[in-house]
Amino acid sequence: MRLAQANAPAAGFNPKMSRFAVEILVIGAVVVALGFAAVLGGGALAAALTPVVPLSFDRKLGEIGAMTVMADECKNPAAKKYVEELARPLLAEAGELPFEFSFRVVNDEAVNAFCLPGGFVTVNRGLLEAAESGEEVAGVLGHEIQHALLRHGTRRMLREMGGSLALSLMLGGTDLHQYGSLAKDLTGLSYDRGQESEADREGVRLL
Repeated sequence: MRLAQANAPAAGFNPKMSRFAVEILVIGAVVVALGFAAVLGGGALAAALTPVVPLSFDRKLGEIGAMTVMADECKNPAAKKYVEELARPLLAEAGELPFEFSFRVVNDEAVNAFCLPGGFVTVNRGLLEAAESGEEVAGVLGHEIQHALLRHGTRRMLREMGGSLALSLMLGGTDLHQYGSLAKDLTGLSYDRGQESEADREGVRLL
């Protein structure tokens, strides 16, 4: 008995504690994996369901996003009228429109324009000043109009919302969406390469 006691490890041995540590690591890995699956799988499913989402959803998204654009609108009414006149034949060529488009020009020197879901088109003054012809501006407008008609912004936001929704449900959360952060995301929306190519192709068709 004494010999056995003398040879015993000083710190002892607890197989239950070792198994517990391994189980904690496994559970942690599973939670992380489920999180990624929820974000990717849930988002992809939500984006695929875009065709069944009512168009009123696009309009609401666009309204929320438009309210967050802080740039001053151009005070020269001729600028907005010019943009609307260039857009009119493009919209007529697009056929029956799912919603009414609205246009505004803002005092931003960047050569840029963007369209929020629901047909809210914003054109920077810098684009109008840099363009050498109305056709160049019309080309940009055709591209942005197609982003709205193809519901690219809505699809992208649904993908992000769907992933967050799935993850929140999995973790038992109740606060599924914050409209403030959604509106902020909308104004800085960037499309993937496939969506940009599609908008280019369909925009040229309108021209």
